[in-house]
Amino acid sequence: MVRIWEAGQKQKPPAPLAPILPIVVYHGLAPWREPLNMGGLFPGPAAMRPHWPTFTYQLVDLSQVPEKAAAGMLHLEAALWALRNSHREDVVDHLAELLSLLAELTLIYGAVQYSITILHYVSSVHKDVDAVTIRQALRDASVDAGEKLMATWLDERYEAGKEIGEQKGRTEEARRIALNFLQHRFGPLDATLAARVNSLELEQLEALTTATFDAKKLADIMPLLEQ
Repeated sequence: MVRIWEAGQKQKPPAPLAPILPIVVYHGLAPWREPLNMGGLFPGPAAMRPHWPTFTYQLVDLSQVPEKAAAGMLHLEAALWALRNSHREDVVDHLAELLSLLAELTLIYGAVQYSITILHYVSSVHKDVDAVTIRQALRDASVDAGEKLMATWLDERYEAGKEIGEQKGRTEEARRIALNFLQHRFGPLDATLAARVNSLELEQLEALTTATFDAKKLADIMPLLEQ
């Protein structure tokens, strides 16, 4: 909330403070048992309570929503299934339920990208949900749109992994160049300094290499290593 207000103050002219309605969407297995007033979440002496924020927040507790509440609304039904079940230990045993919903979404509405987003979410939450378990769930669900869903999901996973790999490769090359150039200019680096260089990200490494061109002494580029 503070960040939203701060962002408004950075505008020109500054935006007036706007009221914000806090909403908590909870999708744990057990019911939500925390106070609904922000002040009730703070431990501490009673004398401090008048100085704590005491606003209430709107709770959406999905653990209390009946399973059939979204029946007939496929988009909502699939999203609720993912939110409520992704953390379950036995989620793999129930994947066919989700895949049936997603296949129906794909066939009726052409909602391939929406379905893929749901699959991405579930696979990122639960370590056992992968290409093998999803393919098996598709077989169990016996859905016509299964192969299209699977192919699209695997393609997107491949492209995402490829992009991460390319970024990692560029970072490693930039790190090698930065270390070599620093040693060429200023001699062998001690272990602490080398470790700092190895901890930098791609943009920081590129800035470091550029700065090394103009540096007269090692101390000139130290601020870049202390960020």
